[in-house]
Amino acid sequence: MMNNNSETNNSDDSDDSDDDAINTVDYTNIIFKETYLPWSRVKCYDELLSVNLDFIHGKLSHTPYHFGSLVEPSDILIQNLDSLHRYGILTVNGHESICKYGNKNAWSDRYFDYEQRGYLDFHIDLDTFADNNDNNLVNLFIKKIKETNLTYRIGNIKTGYSESNIIDSNGKYNIGRHRKHKNAELVASSPWINGSNMNLNIKPKYCLWHDGDHAFKPNQILRNTIYFSVALPEYGNGVIEQILIDICKNIGVKTHDILNTY
Repeated sequence: MMNNNSETNNSDDSDDSDDDAINTVDYTNIIFKETYLPWSRVKCYDELLSVNLDFIHGKLSHTPYHFGSLVEPSDILIQNLDSLHRYGILTVNGHESICKYGNKNAWSDRYFDYEQRGYLDFHIDLDTFADNNDNNLVNLFIKKIKETNLTYRIGNIKTGYSESNIIDSNGKYNIGRHRKHKNAELVASSPWINGSNMNLNIKPKYCLWHDGDHAFKPNQILRNTIYFSVALPEYGNGVIEQILIDICKNIGVKTHDILNTY
């Protein structure tokens, strides 16, 4: 779903006046206007949910936590993310379950297999997740996640408390891996190479946006949240968003009055 990409901007010493004009553009200002300005105007958690839905539905091209659009999202993913936001779940990272075998890289001569566990990172707000600041519902939500077969990390940004069921000695849970070989027939016998991992510890400063800037309004709101990372047990199997939607339905999580409708 999310894919953080970096770009290298190469320039030369050409005297071309058009190139000089292009190079004088204030890209920092453009990025600020397109990325941070809509978010800096939010006044509460529900408005944060609404602006994030604008991104999910393609009305915004960037966010403070992800410099790019969603990567090839399916229609069901968009629908499920919309439903989660209306339950007060602010999603910020993730990937659908997928497996690809026997593929050939367009930019090399190698064949590869790829396996991805579905995972999702998200926040819930301590004051608005339940009516009347009902901590029992928040605790029940956490309890229900723990009763699933999901691997999880949970961190209270307000108090700094965190917990996880990751038991790997290195404190990591793999969510994406690949193997490759020049010979297509030998890919399956090649060793798996771990790519993305879920790390054991959640540090609050890494859950905030824009380098943890204290003056950035979304960070002031997010400091009153619990941050979750959850991942499925099998590569390429399951819909993690639907598991969370079912939990919300079963325990009676209220729906939020989000400004935009799609």
